[in-house]
Amino acid sequence: MDPMAPAIWKNYAPNKCRLFLWLAHKDRLYTNERRFRRGIATTASCPFCNNSESINHLLFTCAQTRQIWAELNSLCHTTPNSIATCCGSLMNDKVRSTVIIAILWNIWKRRNAKVFRAETQDAYKLLRACADDLMLWSNRCSSELKKSLLLEWRSMVLLLAGRM
Repeated sequence: MDPMAPAIWKNYAPNKCRLFLWLAHKDRLYTNERRFRRGIATTASCPFCNNSESINHLLFTCAQTRQIWAELNSLCHTTPNSIATCCGSLMNDKVRSTVIIAILWNIWKRRNAKVFRAETQDAYKLLRACADDLMLWSNRCSSELKKSLLLEWRSMVLLLAGRM
């Protein structure tokens, strides 16, 4: 049993987002680095900077995402640099795990918009999308307390979006 499994699978995110996080955890997402190794992409570089686009780079260490994580240090008490450091303390916290997945999922969607559609989204738009997802996903909660906690996180993410 993978120790990360509860943080990945026991939350209020849709299954496609859980699967995305599982693939990221297992280093199976098709980043430019992986696509380049397989001859699918012409470069291994990150679409936002000139570094090689690994999963950890894209989700945590790229200058574009470090800014977001630095602002969200209440989720992870240190700026995360991998899925394990980000989700490792969330084994039994469904609400915070859901918030983390919303952020990671929207970082991935932002990357795909840039790579495949040449659309550039700023941090404000990314955080607004996270807030929208949290609002939608809060309806998956059976507990009113958990739902209200997710909506509080949504409000915090919206405040953060306004600052960026």
